[in-house]
Amino acid sequence: MENIWQKLKSRWEVESNFQAATILFTFAITGVSTIFLRTYIYTQFNFDPSINFGYRIASLLLITLPLYNIILFSWGTILGQKIFFKSFILGQIKKIVYLFDRYVKKY
Repeated sequence: MENIWQKLKSRWEVESNFQAATILFTFAITGVSTIFLRTYIYTQFNFDPSINFGYRIASLLLITLPLYNIILFSWGTILGQKIFFKSFILGQIKKIVYLFDRYVKKY
């Protein structure tokens, strides 16, 4: 366990165990919050879970991913890790833009 903990701390470039634990807690609470809010949003718009697979993927990309990033940044700011999560979310956006440029522009 100690080896995994050290790998996480070095990957995230954090020094203290408390900061690493706060980041892990933030990811956990963000996932739970996103599930609750997504369920609420889907019921408000009468979004049927048995709809076409393409619509489900579109809803994931257009609703759930932005919602996750907003909640992640919000919880990260509340828990004092604003700088880490700002760079984390910007890194995610850069990866998405790269994939979009690489694969979608071919067609």
